[in-house]
Amino acid sequence: MELSLIICTYNREKYLQKTLECINAQTLDTNRFEVIIVDNNSSDSTKLIAEDYIKNHSNARYIFESKQGLSYARNTGYKEAKSENLLYLDDDAYLNAEGLENLVNFINTDENLTVVGGRAIIKYPEAKPDWVTKSVVNWLGSYDYGDDIIEVNSENIKKKIVRLPIGCCFFVRKRVLDEIGGFNPKLGRVGTKMLAGEELLISQYVQKKQGRIVYFPKIKVDHAIVPHWLNQEFLLNKTSSYGTSVVYLHFLSEEGLWNHIQYFGFRLIFLVKNFVDYFLSFITRNKQKQFEVKLLLNFNKSIMFTLMQFMFASESKA
Repeated sequence: MELSLIICTYNREKYLQKTLECINAQTLDTNRFEVIIVDNNSSDSTKLIAEDYIKNHSNARYIFESKQGLSYARNTGYKEAKSENLLYLDDDAYLNAEGLENLVNFINTDENLTVVGGRAIIKYPEAKPDWVTKSVVNWLGSYDYGDDIIEVNSENIKKKIVRLPIGCCFFVRKRVLDEIGGFNPKLGRVGTKMLAGEELLISQYVQKKQGRIVYFPKIKVDHAIVPHWLNQEFLLNKTSSYGTSVVYLHFLSEEGLWNHIQYFGFRLIFLVKNFVDYFLSFITRNKQKQFEVKLLLNFNKSIMFTLMQFMFASESKA
């Protein structure tokens, strides 16, 4: 078994059906990969859809995980996986037909190739709203840096050529999850709560261990957007949740008072800059720019607010 494809799903019957159809169309021989569908306590027809798929696919399995939370579901999937190579695919990510074959061939070229991020292109339910600019689209779940393979290293991240892979099409070696204890349940979506960052914690660990992380566009997904996500108020709330996640991520991945002071000092500078940019966007009457900056402002405000909560909680314990 060369690859375990893990789909964690929660009440997404409409999207899961098409995701499975795209897996069914893969050029990779079914003897070379397995499909694990982890139902994270859904109340819709997820189980029926999964069981219907399994009837005709001997390489597929259905697992029910009652403990709510994406990290719990992901950990259940990895513990059940037969392969040492794991691909996590969102239940609303529609895979290109050659994707799995391209990925398997690629990961076999280098054992140090530890994390791979597939290309994710946003699939809108209707026409793209005017306010969804290139800057905004990343908040929606885009991971699109063109047609070329890119090394995801500190230099390329600093130059903003690429960023760490996101979870909608995320490959990782099983040994990494064994070493780190799986996905941290303090991060990751729980039901409709939009916490995130559990896969980023994995990538940061790989960076420290000098493993190779790559953006690999030959595995590509159309990342379907739920219609209510295309609402500015919803997206603002989403950025607040991401800000909270970033604080948890930082404290889980970094140690030392000086590291904390440096990190949040930079965040405070960014917050001040956001306020200035927001003011300037009103002067220029650039509505698109106003919303872009408002998202960043919301994100950094949430980081600082969550940091203060951490500080007060620490003082209370003391």
